[in-house]
Amino acid sequence: MMMRFPVTCARLGSGGAVTEEFEAETVDLSAGGVRFLTDRSLSVGERVHLEMRLGDPPSTLEAEAHVVRIEGTQDGRSICALAFDRLDAVAERRVVGAVFAEERRAAEARSRVRLSLWLPVICRMPQFDEPMRARTIDMTAEEVRLLTSARFRMGDRVDLEIRGAEEAFELTTNALVTNVDDDRDGRQIATLVFDRLDRSHRASVLKFAFEEERRQAERRAAEGS
Repeated sequence: MMMRFPVTCARLGSGGAVTEEFEAETVDLSAGGVRFLTDRSLSVGERVHLEMRLGDPPSTLEAEAHVVRIEGTQDGRSICALAFDRLDAVAERRVVGAVFAEERRAAEARSRVRLSLWLPVICRMPQFDEPMRARTIDMTAEEVRLLTSARFRMGDRVDLEIRGAEEAFELTTNALVTNVDDDRDGRQIATLVFDRLDRSHRASVLKFAFEEERRQAERRAAEGS
């Protein structure tokens, strides 16, 4: 899991004696090891003592690890991959807990990203025989804003079908109208919150939305050139 935080490192010589201390910055972390960015020159097989601040509230985790891979960067520094040596059960649980917490934080942050999209939407409501058509304005993994000539009211429940033009994508879900504004031409801009999307559907929405926003931006750039 990508995680950026400072780590205090100490080279270990024969017999475990500290030969040099230095600071580095982690790139990612897992229960099996860590990758960090450093300006020091390390060697594969070299052993390093690590001190990291993990958790909320943070507390110090100490571990020993050995270098298993080194990659150079354009600025002359190195990204070193290290495997933990003899990480005890308590320390392993703390690492796993920190990784899961970061995954949740990152997922929540991604779900709040609002992407500008212009996609066709079919809206159905029990009180109307015919479906209503709309277009998305923007979208997150939690909600969507629609431009429509339909007259929604706050609290309405709407069955949505959102279809992707370039990719085999379709989201069919129920949603709750949480806000309605009138557009200048007499149409509505309605905000609808998706109802009970599971994790896989949320991830699918985000993946498609990022790709579709990129495609639409490329089309606009091509039309303007």
